[in-house]
Amino acid sequence: MYLIKGCSVWQLAGLTGVSRQRMTRWLQGFTGRLMDDKYLNVYQDPESRSKLQMAIAYEHYLLGLSVRAIAEKLKVSRATVRKTIRELEEQSNKVTKCKAGFYPTGFFITPL
Repeated sequence: MYLIKGCSVWQLAGLTGVSRQRMTRWLQGFTGRLMDDKYLNVYQDPESRSKLQMAIAYEHYLLGLSVRAIAEKLKVSRATVRKTIRELEEQSNKVTKCKAGFYPTGFFITPL
């Protein structure tokens, strides 16, 4: 709502029942993670990844959840989550980023 509808931090804090400061910190962290290269590189090629890999990437890179929280939420072992994150980071490092962080037009982030 903050990014799409242009709601204020005050409105979001009121709707969620948290303080304005906490909502501001969460939004800053989320937008920072949203613009991070790691998730963008993973998200560019979703066909080559399984649903589990995409779910782990979403939980880890966008929501910033820990390995333990992801394992509990997705009902998989922590070792599986760690292994998947390591694989995703290795694949992400192989992808070459365009000059100055520019991504081709028409690249949009959509919810999973």
